[in-house]
Amino acid sequence: MGQRSKLQFCRKIGVNFERAISSSNAYDDRLRELVEAGKDIESAYWELVVKDIQDACKLLEPIYNEKDGEDGNVSVMVSPKLANDTKGTIEAAKKLHKMVGSPSVYIKIPATDEFISSMKEVICLGISVYATLIFCLPKYEAVIDAYLDGLEACSMTDLYKVSSAAAFYISRVDATLDKKLDQIGTTEALDLKGKGAVAQAVLAYQLYQKKFSGPRWER
Repeated sequence: MGQRSKLQFCRKIGVNFERAISSSNAYDDRLRELVEAGKDIESAYWELVVKDIQDACKLLEPIYNEKDGEDGNVSVMVSPKLANDTKGTIEAAKKLHKMVGSPSVYIKIPATDEFISSMKEVICLGISVYATLIFCLPKYEAVIDAYLDGLEACSMTDLYKVSSAAAFYISRVDATLDKKLDQIGTTEALDLKGKGAVAQAVLAYQLYQKKFSGPRWER
């Protein structure tokens, strides 16, 4: 199937464009030009985003080439407005991938049920996916299965460059569990504070090792 997997806890570069645009004046002139040229706000926003992503891909291209795609990737997320639109997500991923025009770009897709349904199809098209906002093991397994299903359905002869990354937000497990442990208040409960996230990370890594080994992965 594939020679490797990057569907794990790996470092990717993403940009919080909303914060960057709203907290500085670096984008003001270009945004004003786009609006004055007749672009609506959303279209102007995406032009700014794509340009920044293209610049980041170019900047990191030497690293991407040197590491044979294992590092130097850049991610850009589909619109959150598509959270319940599987077909729309697929089309948005295709459009963003084409607009950026770089093999190092990852299309970031949150791991909601509807978004996960789109991951298989996006991977099938040979587009690398960065699955984000994963909070539990069943979601992580669903993301892995979508990745594997997409590779199996892909018509490309060389799957080496079709990869994925997964952002598992384990720290938020402790943020939730610790409050409940405080409510219980026993010595045993309080001794477990700060341990849930690490335990889940261990289980997630075991799941990763299981899924990316054996006959299905190796064929």
